[in-house]
Amino acid sequence: MLSLMSKDDVIAKFVYNTVPHTYQFARFTDWFRVYLENQRTETERSNSYNSYFKNKYDSVVKSLTYLD
Repeated sequence: MLSLMSKDDVIAKFVYNTVPHTYQFARFTDWFRVYLENQRTETERSNSYNSYFKNKYDSVVKSLTYLD
């Protein structure tokens, strides 16, 4: 979804303006960064020699760059 949002402004505006799933957040997209940062720290603590965790870490880092 972040990749689509970075490529298409209409999709990005729609997702950004979508109402949040709880009143904890102001926008629907506010929980993305918190979730991805938690996933990044978990994969950093995990076995980095395993290719699954390496791929997951790379995907999380790539997603975080889309948010920036």
